[in-house]
Amino acid sequence: MFVVPKAGLKVPDPVQGGFLPPEGRLVEGNQYWIRRALDGDVTVLSDDTPPPVPFAFIQIPPGTTAQRPAPGIFGRLYGNTDLGLPEFDTGTTWVTLGAGGGGGNGGGTTPSGNLRLLEGGGYRLLEGGGRRLLEAT
Repeated sequence: MFVVPKAGLKVPDPVQGGFLPPEGRLVEGNQYWIRRALDGDVTVLSDDTPPPVPFAFIQIPPGTTAQRPAPGIFGRLYGNTDLGLPEFDTGTTWVTLGAGGGGGNGGGTTPSGNLRLLEGGGYRLLEGGGRRLLEAT
């Protein structure tokens, strides 16, 4: 079963040692964890799968195309108010996000400037402009 500690509570983890992490973990459904759930120390979220990772919102700096800084820092975001769309710094150029899908041109190629996000296996990969950004999820 997947258990998460009650907010602000440190619940001892007899198997892993230390305390149950704030994001919870998959545990054996034994008497200890059942008792923790009955006492309200933990919440059982499911029988076998972890909850989705919470999404954190960020605010990116806005401005016009003329105010936009020169490219050169891979991974930087900018809110282009002239376009009404966010842009991504590939390290050599700014690429508009959400501006097109690629494909459909019969050649099976992706037009330059598109970004691709791949997720799975505990990782998130962002590709674009010949660069890759990898992070653990």
